[in-house]
Amino acid sequence: MSRTRDLLGQMHYGIPFPWGGKMAPFPLRAQLMRILSAALLLAIASFAQAQDQRFYAGFDVGGKLDGRFDDFGKLDSDTPFGGHVGWQFTEILSVEVGLIEVGDTTRSAATDAGFELDGALYQVGLVGRIPVAEQWELLGGIGAFRLDEDGKALTIAGIRPFDNSDSGYFVEAGARFRLNEDWALRAGYRWYDFDPNSEGHVTGGVELAW
Repeated sequence: MSRTRDLLGQMHYGIPFPWGGKMAPFPLRAQLMRILSAALLLAIASFAQAQDQRFYAGFDVGGKLDGRFDDFGKLDSDTPFGGHVGWQFTEILSVEVGLIEVGDTTRSAATDAGFELDGALYQVGLVGRIPVAEQWELLGGIGAFRLDEDGKALTIAGIRPFDNSDSGYFVEAGARFRLNEDWALRAGYRWYDFDPNSEGHVTGGVELAW
């Protein structure tokens, strides 16, 4: 429950909530979040008019997201993997909710800057699709994410709690190849507005629609 409230606090630009969390005051981020909010409202409003609704679920694996950390010391991290579910409410638009297990990340060989973290990414977004061939579709999306990541910092003064959680927006571009009516392969690139260092990764996986 607290994670959901934190995410809501992060997504309201410039409004400090009692439980903490506020979107960083970057104009571009604020504009993109307003666009996303309007798009999601449009999706809900279109429910009654939708003619070709489908649901789908997928599993994917992605490249590491180590670039969100400053480049010093020795970094060892797991390969992110996760899943998503989506609602295709029109022929070209879908709403997706996803979870990515970032896993363990450890920095060593760094004086007073080592850490051990474990985290996961929660995300929700709007995905558009453009059919370009009988089995191929181009994809593009925008959404909001919440990174829940914490552990311990390894400092000269000893071990200290370390919270590296973050919230922001992401954009993605990719393609889907339909194997048949229900199964498809999906691949793309997803970029996250991490603070202080943004980072992206290539993802690939499989989807099942019904």
